[in-house]
Amino acid sequence: MLIGLTRVYLHVHYATDVLAGFAGALFWLILVRTGLHLWWREREELMKNG
Repeated sequence: MLIGLTRVYLHVHYATDVLAGFAGALFWLILVRTGLHLWWREREELMKNG
């Protein structure tokens, strides 16, 4: 988060660019976490059913 704020402070990126980067990272995190959760649940079901 601090890196993003310093990018705006140093006028290297616009604030909207940094916010879009944060939003993209949050979307990616949610997508990966959901995928892992589904994979672990499917793996548990396979272990139970042999």
